[in-house]
Amino acid sequence: MTFNPLSIRSLKALAICSISAAAFILPASVMAGETAPAAPTVTTVAADYQVKSSSNGLIKSGVKAFNKGNFAKAVSLNKAVIRSRPNRTKTAIAQANLCASLAKLDKIEQAAVACDAALELRPELEVAKSNQALLQVRLAQK
Repeated sequence: MTFNPLSIRSLKALAICSISAAAFILPASVMAGETAPAAPTVTTVAADYQVKSSSNGLIKSGVKAFNKGNFAKAVSLNKAVIRSRPNRTKTAIAQANLCASLAKLDKIEQAAVACDAALELRPELEVAKSNQALLQVRLAQK
């Protein structure tokens, strides 16, 4: 298993601090009845789960299913890749893709297990790192 420096408890605390930091204190002039300044505009960038393709036909098919929104089919195809026991890199890619597909189906805990498995095989796999970071945020929100 990979070492996860952020526990779910610390992620929840981080989320609470972020929400608290977003609030602002009204200046004394507003408290005296003057008009409050306009609220600051916040732009958020919505990150999404990622999948990675490979020369493996089942992985390619899983990526196509994912991109078409057929996440259950993508889960099935990625599990088939993992059962076929390809090399470590392809197994890690299939695990990372499984993670993304499960997350899209809102199976967050199972997705986290798949991401951990991908990173155990290939700690440098960027798609798995990115998906794991998104999962950690989702878990912290629960």
